[in-house]
Amino acid sequence: MFAISDRLETSIKLHEKFVSYSDKRKKLAVKVGKKNVVKMITQFFTSKINTNSHNQLLVEFLYDQCIKKYGNSKLADKKLVQIFAG
Repeated sequence: MFAISDRLETSIKLHEKFVSYSDKRKKLAVKVGKKNVVKMITQFFTSKINTNSHNQLLVEFLYDQCIKKYGNSKLADKKLVQIFAG
């Protein structure tokens, strides 16, 4: 998979990219309702608790979970941006 620093760096870049979006573009990036974002976050937190990965940063864990769930890194990046937006 990815080294810890690579996952963290990728997650930070995605977050910085999202923050740099205009408000209009942020709204376009989010095609998921808040209810679904909350559902995704709940699933990720449940996974984090169940895997006892307390020593892993949350953003790294979220990125790993997106890669595992969606397989494709571009799709995982898109879903992570949706979580940032939610």
